[in-house]
Amino acid sequence: MQKFIPAVKEAPLFHRINPTLARLGISRAMFYRLVKAGEIELVKLGPSASGIPHHSLVSFCKARGVEIEG
Repeated sequence: MQKFIPAVKEAPLFHRINPTLARLGISRAMFYRLVKAGEIELVKLGPSASGIPHHSLVSFCKARGVEIEG
């Protein structure tokens, strides 16, 4: 059975952490383990902001057989 994650209307360059955690259904601890393992890329956007590049999120999902709708 194919899994799907709802797409956003227009793909942003970066995704914020909290909404991404909710969409993926993972904990913050699991997210940072994935970042440390190099499975998801995390970049600093400013002094107190980080983001997940869209291409990194798409690659992560595709590697697990999850299609992004849209």
